Amino acid sequence: MSLAVGEFKQELLKTYNAVNKEIFHGGVRQQNVELEGKRIIVLSCNGRAPVLKTLDSRVPNITSYLDYLLAQIFKEKIKEELEKRFHLQITAIFKDYDAMTETSGTVIYLERDFQSYLSELPELL
Repeated sequence: MSLAVGEFKQELLKTYNAVNKEIFHGGVRQQNVELEGKRIIVLSCNGRAPVLKTLDSRVPNITSYLDYLLAQIFKEKIKEELEKRFHLQITAIFKDYDAMTETSGTVIYLERDFQSYLSELPELL
């Protein structure tokens, strides 16, 4: 039996939120996922780390660089988790974070259509 699209979305967002908590020590306030062919698109609202908020007005170049580094770490970890949990073959992950609105966009580019992975996955508990 294959995994349903709705269930896959829910489990994907749980994984995304767990990785977010691990790296940023805070969960996602709001998130939305769209599945489209070889692309998984996640838009989310994430609270900014208080220490980065404090530093933003004093050393914006440094906090921008820290945002970049944290995004790189997030991409490595989310790729590892999604490949392990859902057996996805990921070509690339693109992530951007807007500190002013605390909004994040993540595009996960797969080697093949997401539907083909669903038919290979058993039901998730």
